[in-house]
Amino acid sequence: MTRNLREVLRPLVPPIVLEALRGMRGSVLSFSGDYSSWGEASAAATGYDSQEILTRVASATRAVVRGEAAYERDSVLFDHIEYSWPALASLLHVAVQMRSLRVIDFGGSLGSTWRQNRRFLEGLDIPLAWRVVEQEHFVDLGRKEFATNVLGFDRTIAEAAAAGADVVLFSSCLCYVDEPMRFLRDSV
Repeated sequence: MTRNLREVLRPLVPPIVLEALRGMRGSVLSFSGDYSSWGEASAAATGYDSQEILTRVASATRAVVRGEAAYERDSVLFDHIEYSWPALASLLHVAVQMRSLRVIDFGGSLGSTWRQNRRFLEGLDIPLAWRVVEQEHFVDLGRKEFATNVLGFDRTIAEAAAAGADVVLFSSCLCYVDEPMRFLRDSV
């Protein structure tokens, strides 16, 4: 008696919209499988820990450092910086309150967020440090090619915090951590 929603909508939706939706079908993120643990699901997945992703991110970051692009995010190059004004305002607020800005950027790739905001932060007359906490292969490459007197790379929050910290950035990354609440408690 109840008809499939697709059957109900098909006569009402213009063909060009249906074609666009069909084209998007291949790029839709999906989750499947019955896993007993995070570790089991993680072992079956591919993702940010792949060497191919590091290669693409490193190539894009090199292009930004050489001045061939203004900004990169997730290996995608941009000809202009897309600022996150709320994040930048928060960082500047911390800088004013603490009279320093020592950032721990958890999951910060090869320094994307630092490069995105450095124009507003480098001119501050305060101690400034930006520590990226990343996977080991990102840290190794970051230390080798992209570290500066401000930008550094560490494997753990504790390692990054050893020199002090005013703020920790978690930008869309806690969903990739097993038991994020426990992780946060153990990291403080």
